[in-house]
Amino acid sequence: MTVLDETVVRLAASQAKIGATQNRIQHNINNLFNSTRITDIATGRIMDADFAIETTSLAKQAILNRAATAMLAQANQTKTNVLKLIKF
Repeated sequence: MTVLDETVVRLAASQAKIGATQNRIQHNINNLFNSTRITDIATGRIMDADFAIETTSLAKQAILNRAATAMLAQANQTKTNVLKLIKF
């Protein structure tokens, strides 16, 4: 009977150690999962910010291009008007 009691006590102690180890492993898995999720969210936000910067830069360049084209057209038109005045 004593041997059986000791065996049950040892078995319970082993199960407690295994349970504690399992809890620690599960905690680490949850922690790593949360870290991965947070990193993915941060990466997405960085990519969104980079896309916004590039889109803004592209819009700025398009506006500058159109403004330059309009200025050249106006300058050419002025030159033509001056030549017409000289011909009269």
